[in-house]
Amino acid sequence: RDAALKSVVNLHVLSQEASLDTQRQEAFLARYGSLERFRNNVEKEQQIIMSSLVGLDREDEYVNVDEATSDKLEQLCGDIEVVYRTINKCIPPTQLNTERVNNANSNRALTLPKVELPKFDGNAVHWCTFRDMFVSLVHNNNVLTDIERFHYLISALSGPPLMIVKSVPLTAENYDIAWRALNDQYDNKRHLITAHLDKLFAFERIQRESVPTLMSFISTFRENVAAIKALGVDDLSGFLLFYIGARVLDTDTRRLFEEYISTDEIPKLDKLLDFIALRCKILENIGTQDTKQLISSSGSKRIKGERSSGKTSLAVTTTNKAVKCSFCERDHAIYRCFLFKKKSLTERREFVVKKKLCFICLSNDHIASACSSTYLCKSCNGRHHILLHIDAKRGSTTNSIDLAKSDNKSGTAINKDEGSSTSPSFSGASQSDIRVVLATALVRVRDSSGEYVVIRVLLDSGSQVSAITTECAKRLGLPRFKTRTEVVGLAQQRVKSVKGSTSCNFIPLTIDKPTFTATNVTILNKITASMPYEKLPDSVRDRYGHLTLADPEFDTPGPIDMLVGGDLYPLVLCSRSDIVHSPGLPSALNTQLGWVIVGALKDSVTSSAVSLVINTTPAIDEIMQKFWTVEEPHGSVISTTEDNMCEKWFKANVSRDTTGRFKVALPFKKTVMQYSDGKLMQDEISQDPRSIGLGSSRRLALNRLYNLERRLNKDPKLYEAYRKFMEEYITLGHMELATREGNYFIPHHAVVKRQDNDLKIRVVFDASAASSSGLSLNDCLVTGPKLQTDISDILLHCRFH
Repeated sequence: RDAALKSVVNLHVLSQEASLDTQRQEAFLARYGSLERFRNNVEKEQQIIMSSLVGLDREDEYVNVDEATSDKLEQLCGDIEVVYRTINKCIPPTQLNTERVNNANSNRALTLPKVELPKFDGNAVHWCTFRDMFVSLVHNNNVLTDIERFHYLISALSGPPLMIVKSVPLTAENYDIAWRALNDQYDNKRHLITAHLDKLFAFERIQRESVPTLMSFISTFRENVAAIKALGVDDLSGFLLFYIGARVLDTDTRRLFEEYISTDEIPKLDKLLDFIALRCKILENIGTQDTKQLISSSGSKRIKGERSSGKTSLAVTTTNKAVKCSFCERDHAIYRCFLFKKKSLTERREFVVKKKLCFICLSNDHIASACSSTYLCKSCNGRHHILLHIDAKRGSTTNSIDLAKSDNKSGTAINKDEGSSTSPSFSGASQSDIRVVLATALVRVRDSSGEYVVIRVLLDSGSQVSAITTECAKRLGLPRFKTRTEVVGLAQQRVKSVKGSTSCNFIPLTIDKPTFTATNVTILNKITASMPYEKLPDSVRDRYGHLTLADPEFDTPGPIDMLVGGDLYPLVLCSRSDIVHSPGLPSALNTQLGWVIVGALKDSVTSSAVSLVINTTPAIDEIMQKFWTVEEPHGSVISTTEDNMCEKWFKANVSRDTTGRFKVALPFKKTVMQYSDGKLMQDEISQDPRSIGLGSSRRLALNRLYNLERRLNKDPKLYEAYRKFMEEYITLGHMELATREGNYFIPHHAVVKRQDNDLKIRVVFDASAASSSGLSLNDCLVTGPKLQTDISDILLHCRFH
């Protein structure tokens, strides 16, 4: 009713405007024919409301509230009629009524489907369709004003096109400026043709013949070829050959060729070949070395053993500074420790066993069975270290001085094994004068309360999953789900700190669209260290400071709250994203979140060595300890005082009536806890429900009953099933009509399961509904001891047989 009445109010406002402004009279006369339909809709809804109130014995409410709506409708329609007759003075009232009825009938007969306004997100393939439809529906519509056209334009755009239009102030005079700016950006004939060819070349190979795949092939090629022809390409074959040849050129040559030709020209392959031939002559004249010569010369230098400082190498050992003695905690290997060598053989072996060191290389990150060292004892060629050798001829000890003297003799073997004694499963060391800047952005994530919170994300296309830190997930109040996803990092090392998964929605920092939905986001304790690990030079900000950056503090080290992996990375990128390259500096990439800075930074200051150490081999005793911890069943749960008192109350009050049915009093907490030795306190024999803590629930139950009645009136089949259930309850004696007014009522509703034409209901009595005191019936009752068998007893039951 309110929606129909609002249509009449809008028409009334238009009539007042038409009485003052002659330009609005045509719009008023066009919409006047709908007045009769609007009035009929309001009166129809009024009749429905009247019938409902009569059924609920609430006729007075209609007189006091809803009757005023009818008076308002008559007044609005009268004002509209007056304006209409004033504008059409020459037409008699009888003819006006005839025309109004005819207009209403014609409107009903000629109702056409609503034409949706096209949307454009920056995809060049859809530009022509959007441009033509928008020009036809909005731009050339003389009824609309420029400010209305501007609003329609903004509502139809998203992504980069929306940013272009929003940069222009929203005024009627600026509409033409915004429309021209959008056309200048996307109405590029060469760019549009290339976009259609990209779509053709991106069509995946058909693996198996089927009707859907062949129909997709036909529609894709016909649609894009027709679009290319519509753009007016004179020599399609020549441009197609140019497109194929330009795809394999390097970026610098492509950029120079684009500067060589005009922006509106549709190039052909012959012109590209002429330009490449010219470039070859220029490179020959300036003496540029051949690529093969550069490769062979650099290869010969590597053969001779010469290494440049800019190369990156991976090693199987960590740096010597990282080696710590397990005995004295100093910077040397344990087999070189003088204090360790002074100990007796028994003490050395006990220390190795206590610290869980490897018996072969004395390393503390693995056991002997997982040792990759080829070291053998010099005395017996056994698989143990010489410091742990038991000499059968000379007794159970080995002279420490002799071992010290033999240290130099076995120096080759020790050096060979030094890497094994200090190396884990994987380690890496890197030192270079080139730093790599990873793309970061600030986004707004919707938290559990619906508010947007700013967090910092890392864009990484090399990750197959997206991740979020535990601290950030708690701060946002995101739901956590169990997950079986296994995260594997560098060198196939499994990440053990997976804390589940979640999902979230986020939008860019500066605009409200688009909205990205991240599902199955892995929760980790920590994603990475601060990014970047040190402040970037000012030259980077000076070069890209004029861009709208996704992370305004990209050059300052800061924590990472979320990782956007390969599942979301393509959605973040713009269609045919712009990229700005600068020699010696990272590049700027335009995304849906803004411009991000990513790439290599050539710095004059050589970075310190970075080492990576990973070890995930657990000790066998830890595995066994965890095994027995899991297998050990929990002890029986000791019942509480409340459970014992509840059980006594049940035994004392349960009984059977003459029909054989069991009867038991409700175990209220206050009553049960004061029950002692089969007797109650005198003040508890006749107890008022208010003293138990229950308040009144009449208003709540009544409101729910009204809601239930409205639901049942809309569904006759559900109403019939609910009525039969209540009659069955009365027949079985489960409920009866109350003889006096009560204070606490239990609300009830239906849970419906529909399957084909069958309907099954289950009536739920909500004893958890809070009363006026804030407590429900369930809150005031004791639950008693748990009656179900523990799951551990069920699982272990088979082991007793």
